[in-house]
Amino acid sequence: MKTVAKILYAIIMLSISLGFNTYAADTSDTLSSSLNSQISQEISKLNSSDFDSFSIKILRNNNLVLENWVWYTYIYSKYLSSGKWAIPNKTDLSDAWINSKTDILLLDDEIWVWFVKEYKKVKIINDDLISNIANKNTFLKELADEKKWLQKDTDELFVELKSYTINLTKWLSNWEKVAKIYDYILTNTTYSKTFNINNKEIFSGIYTYKNNDWICTWYAKLALYMLSFAGISDVEIVRWNVIDIDNFLDAWHAWIKIWDKYFDPTFDDPIWNIKAKTLSEYKYFWLPKDLFYSNRYEYGTLPIGIEKTTLSYRKDMVNDTLKQLATKYSDKKYNLLKNIKTELSFNY
Repeated sequence: MKTVAKILYAIIMLSISLGFNTYAADTSDTLSSSLNSQISQEISKLNSSDFDSFSIKILRNNNLVLENWVWYTYIYSKYLSSGKWAIPNKTDLSDAWINSKTDILLLDDEIWVWFVKEYKKVKIINDDLISNIANKNTFLKELADEKKWLQKDTDELFVELKSYTINLTKWLSNWEKVAKIYDYILTNTTYSKTFNINNKEIFSGIYTYKNNDWICTWYAKLALYMLSFAGISDVEIVRWNVIDIDNFLDAWHAWIKIWDKYFDPTFDDPIWNIKAKTLSEYKYFWLPKDLFYSNRYEYGTLPIGIEKTTLSYRKDMVNDTLKQLATKYSDKKYNLLKNIKTELSFNY
């Protein structure tokens, strides 16, 4: 009986393994096929069969390539733009010293064509490390962005982070996973007050995990990586301006969107407090969009003329918005509204 049980167990485990590997392959093939399909669509818009002859064709806003189960990105150092001039033929390309075998054909959404003359191919990550995550495309694009500065193989760190995250969030509900990861990052990572701009590791979410120290965008990236490994889908990093700070046009910021809720680990970081916060004390955790955006704007949404206003004016503007939202969310215990609600209770 023991022998039969062992055989049955081995068959079951093999089936699970084969099923997982099939799923992993399908996930990777789907993303890779989707990228190739987008490239074909862009070339068809240009109506030029000569562009099909390029050995390397890349989407400008989705610079991802899967080769032998490894994801790569390209870093460009010298390229030419055709602008929106007439579609070049083979003679035009030759006259412009463009080589379809060695140069990259770079495409974007507005029918601009770029020819990359000098570039570097950089490894992003082995596909098997991310084969079972739902938001693979977002994960890869954010990590590829890191590789512009940090051209290191980080697979070993990601193996460690993946294992740690899975163990940290085992048996938890999705909400509990998000809370656990958010709390872990804020408990173990310190916002850097001073840093050396020449240290490329400051531009890396995975090195934020290793060094437990860095700045806003890479807090958000680390959260994205951990949430993805924990099985949380629909995670996005959002960027741009927070208006109630002095140099808000120069100080670009980054935060996190999960499903329809928003989070900002930088604004909840204990650097601003004598002691570390607990989960019940966070102000920027699990907020609805209107409350979260009381003091921030995404790209292209800044009110006209706001760059000419004073910091005092912008703070009053934010405070007025919070007062309106305090009424809307009077039955919710959002810490961001705690002081506002207290102020309103004394005034009315």
